[in-house]
Amino acid sequence: MTDLTTPITFPLCPRPFKYGRTKTMTTFSPTPKTCDICKHEFEKTLGTPMYDSIILGHWGCFCHVCFEYFRCSLGDGKGQRYERQADETFLLTDGGR
Repeated sequence: MTDLTTPITFPLCPRPFKYGRTKTMTTFSPTPKTCDICKHEFEKTLGTPMYDSIILGHWGCFCHVCFEYFRCSLGDGKGQRYERQADETFLLTDGGR
C-alpha cells in the first residue's frame, strides 16, 4: 500500500510528484477580451464564464454560447472553465488542475 502523503520522485522528473490536487488558484493570462469564434466581447460582470477549450480541432477562448453550441466538454485535454473576478482576471473554476 502506498502512503498518499509522501512525495515520490520519478527518474526523469525534476521535481517531486504528490498524489492529489494542491489548493492553488489558477488565473488565465493574458486576460482575453473577445470570444475566438463569434468575436463577442466578454462581459465585465463578476462571475462571467470563459472557456479555454478545443472546438473543431483548435484551442481557443470561447463564450458560453459558443461552448454550448459546439457541445464541448471540460476536463484534462478537453477544456477548462474560468470565471471573471473583481480584478477583471479569469479564475479557473472547473475542468483543470
